[in-house]
Amino acid sequence: INRKDYIQYDLSEIKDTNGGFIIDKSELDNGKKTLEEWTKENQNITFLNKNDNNELPKFPIDIDSAPKCEDCSSILIDEEFLKIYKCKVCKNCKKKNPDRYSLLTKTECKQDYFLTESELNDVDILPRKEKDNPHYKYNKMKLYLRYQVEEFAFKKWGGEDGLDKEWVRREEVKNIKKSKEFEKKLLEIRKRTRAEEFTRRFKAREGASEHQHDWSQAFGGNGDDEKYEENMIRRKCKICGLETEEIIF
Repeated sequence: INRKDYIQYDLSEIKDTNGGFIIDKSELDNGKKTLEEWTKENQNITFLNKNDNNELPKFPIDIDSAPKCEDCSSILIDEEFLKIYKCKVCKNCKKKNPDRYSLLTKTECKQDYFLTESELNDVDILPRKEKDNPHYKYNKMKLYLRYQVEEFAFKKWGGEDGLDKEWVRREEVKNIKKSKEFEKKLLEIRKRTRAEEFTRRFKAREGASEHQHDWSQAFGGNGDDEKYEENMIRRKCKICGLETEEIIF
């Protein structure tokens, strides 16, 4: 039996000649490549990538005068970054350099770079992108370009070393405040414990009765007596002898 008598077109033997052009032999081996190899070879094909609005990038009419990426000189720059941040960068370079082109929230700018609210609200100093907050109860998120924030912060604090010194200074201030608060609470506990212990002892005496304390004038706190601290004064009950401590701020 002759197959050609029954089959006019055998699709299994038909080859795509691209309209009559010569077939590239390298294309015939694509089936042997892995997905990672194929992706690596085609990662620079950016003209098929859509932007955040699901639109294809617009190609400039005059290529010579078109804005180019500051890192690789590509004309396929990110239109959103150019419009909002006046930054000329393509999407490939933006992904390769997150330390430079990533976005920071307002909270991160305040905590990491010690920028004020007024500085972050000035779009002439730091342009920003507003985005809906995933927590719908809060206001819109304000996103800033990392390298622009760093440049402004370094200028404000005198370089990266100056920013580090400011961080150290603020940490020391925090530790001092924590130490003072701890000492204040400790003195309050000490004072309360002494008063409770004295009250228990007084009530344990025979014939002890309840009374309203008659406090004496404040004494101590002037630094004359070494056993009293300068910022602490005492008062003593004239009836039972109970003594209290008060801190002077």
